[in-house]
Amino acid sequence: MDSTRCAIFPALTLTLVFLLLGCSGSDTKATPRNEPSGPIVASTWPLTTLARELLGPENPVECLVKAGEDPIHWTPDGDSLATLVHAKAVLINGAGLENWLLSANVAPTRLMRLSDGFEDRWIEYAKDLQHSHGARGAHDHVGVDPHVWMDPLLALEQARALQTQAVDLGWIESDTAKQRGEALEQRLRELDGLWARVATALDGRSMLANHDAYSYPAQRHGLTIHVVDVDPERSMDVKLLAELQAAVQSHAPCCMLFEAEPHASLAAQLQDPLSIPALVLSPAEAPGELDAIESMRSDLNQLLQFLTAKRGQ
Repeated sequence: MDSTRCAIFPALTLTLVFLLLGCSGSDTKATPRNEPSGPIVASTWPLTTLARELLGPENPVECLVKAGEDPIHWTPDGDSLATLVHAKAVLINGAGLENWLLSANVAPTRLMRLSDGFEDRWIEYAKDLQHSHGARGAHDHVGVDPHVWMDPLLALEQARALQTQAVDLGWIESDTAKQRGEALEQRLRELDGLWARVATALDGRSMLANHDAYSYPAQRHGLTIHVVDVDPERSMDVKLLAELQAAVQSHAPCCMLFEAEPHASLAAQLQDPLSIPALVLSPAEAPGELDAIESMRSDLNQLLQFLTAKRGQ
């Protein structure tokens, strides 16, 4: 009897070990260690807006850049790198915007390049441009102009590219994607309609701009916008004031567009001696109180009101 017990107990012990190992292996396979556990992240506020509209609350989307940051010159810190590592997917504008991709270790399989479908319509900068903005100082713009989202119909193409991939990946059902896509398309087409009304109100007149951020809607709607690098956060020195005076004499612009509200001292210089009204038309690159579409809609409506009033004078 004792020898039988001695034979049975080791056998039972081995059986239990194999069962436990089998259960452990099954659980490991069900939850792979390398599966991304974070949210979907987007490189700009416009992409965040498009993604949130299309993907809904069931697919959380975060913007990589914070309020006041410039996506073109943004580089990820430690927290951002951790976010990128664990992100479910990384939505990028492309067209040369995300220079940080050269140093950040993001798996290509998790990158969604949403402007590649219309690469043939990317605009090359006509010449090397220098741009100044506050403490960041001067920086050059060369190669491709990345501000594709400023043309609402190109932003619509970005949205459609995301919509297709989201359905293929099972993030949203096709019927839901169709319904949300149609609502987003209506908002973007209304925004494009505002650009068309601006073109009509201009009636061939030109505008100045402190940054080359408006080339895509200008090309679509036949707008003439001359760029003079004016830092909105400080007053102009004598040399820059003379350059702006020459631009005013050459182009007779009706106003000057700024990406951000110009400093009070600069606004005073624009009024006297130049008599150039300053208007804000933000590309909405970084998060703000409004989503990117609503931000641009608000700015375009203010520009349209100004132009309409000026035509009536």
